[in-house]
Amino acid sequence: MRYVSTRGGAPAVTFEHAVLSGWAQDGGMLLPERIPKIASATLEQWRELHYGELCEAVLRLFMAEDELPELKDVCSRAFAGFGSDSVVELQQLPGTAEAATATAAIHIAELWHGPSLAFKDLGMQVLCQSLQSLLTRNGSNDTRTVLISTSGDTGPSALQAVTDAPSLHCIVLYPIGRVSRVQEAQMLAQAGAANATVIACEGTSDDMDIPCAQVFEDAAFARDNHIGTVNSVNVLRLLVQVVHYFYAYLKVTAAAPGSPPPVYFSVPTGAAGNITAGVIARLMGLPAAGFLVAVNENDVMHRMLSTGVMEKSADVLLTTSPAMDIQAPYNVERLFHLLWRDGDPDKGASIRALMADFNSGERVPLPQHLKDGIAALNFKSVSVSNARAAAAIRTAYQADSYVLDPHTAVGVATAMDTILKNRRGIVVCMGCAHAAKFPETIQAALALPSLAEACRIIPNRDHKCVAATVAATDALSAGAAVQIEVFTKGKDWLARLKEVIREVTAQRAEAAGLNSDGVAGLV
Repeated sequence: MRYVSTRGGAPAVTFEHAVLSGWAQDGGMLLPERIPKIASATLEQWRELHYGELCEAVLRLFMAEDELPELKDVCSRAFAGFGSDSVVELQQLPGTAEAATATAAIHIAELWHGPSLAFKDLGMQVLCQSLQSLLTRNGSNDTRTVLISTSGDTGPSALQAVTDAPSLHCIVLYPIGRVSRVQEAQMLAQAGAANATVIACEGTSDDMDIPCAQVFEDAAFARDNHIGTVNSVNVLRLLVQVVHYFYAYLKVTAAAPGSPPPVYFSVPTGAAGNITAGVIARLMGLPAAGFLVAVNENDVMHRMLSTGVMEKSADVLLTTSPAMDIQAPYNVERLFHLLWRDGDPDKGASIRALMADFNSGERVPLPQHLKDGIAALNFKSVSVSNARAAAAIRTAYQADSYVLDPHTAVGVATAMDTILKNRRGIVVCMGCAHAAKFPETIQAALALPSLAEACRIIPNRDHKCVAATVAATDALSAGAAVQIEVFTKGKDWLARLKEVIREVTAQRAEAAGLNSDGVAGLV
């Protein structure tokens, strides 16, 4: 399988090159040159697979056998640290199903059982273990510095994943005051690790994306400093997210595999990576009835899907679902590539122009053929307010003490207000994170008297990953001293970020006994 740029101006590359590089050479995003099709018989064969086995089966379709022969071991290592043997669990929300037929119900696909309690652990762990295998193949001592701009969950997930991948050094930028206290504690708990650098920034997630993208656009600098990415820019993370669509579908239709009810997916959406993975699954043959694109008050995706016009808002709003506080959902570029009309010789150039206009703040109408492609997938989008998300948290808790995190609550509210309202199908809502990461939001939503009470009612306290997160948060609250750099407003973030990267490169070269050109020196 070869991988191509969404912008059409770079040569196709191998799976290994795609995973190691992240971005395409022309500044575009990488995707498989073709989407493999799954026969219905194959889908049925997958029904009894463990999540790790299914992950191996799906990913193998996107690479040659000799490109990552250790894929089985990679998947095994990736999920070894999860707090559930199943890796992903499906829970039906009480009170959302018709008693006899269960044809109108919400099922939460709990994707949060990994070390950082976020769905991103699924792709992140597989990606980092794959990178470790590729970098150390045949006795090689290669390294990568992975650069991450996080809106909340990606940073903690990546920092956890590199603890078992010593060939990687992780540099994380996060926005001060725009991540939860627990997310910040998770990142600061890893800040002292030998292969981790954490930087706080006075700005938004979109502000941080700019210097990170500029680093990758400087091809010579990125090459000389072995820069990679584990954001959802990296195509392997995207492909791993395809797996949980198949897994969840097979689980919720197990009772009636021959004549399943319509299955919709409600996807809390920020940078649009997870919904793009769902589209790939649908193009592969997943019998999804449709997709609910659930956004918070940062509603660029909702406006694009409902009006056919893509346009940023003036400001990024601070909401109770901070990982979704994004007005530049960069994975829409992949979505456009996947849904673009066949045979258009100007496809890449047209997508480049669309994204350039959008990123410069222009109002960008989508071409009709692209709107038709989106409509064919039965997309519906909803923008959910903080108040509506809080109401969904209350509804789920009052039904059976199920505690939703605020991101999953956006997806549940969307499902309640659309598919379930009309009693016309099963909705699988992607469960983004564990509620333990957002105790302040839980306290406010449930009108609890104290933060301590919110922490008390949060479930799964004996879950090993929940317990570790609680311990990190308690340590920060107790005043544990952590020194990290802060990128202040007005500072040249790009220049300083490059300095930090050069320092990491020099330190790793020194540790390996190499000179500045990467050549072994005399001892």
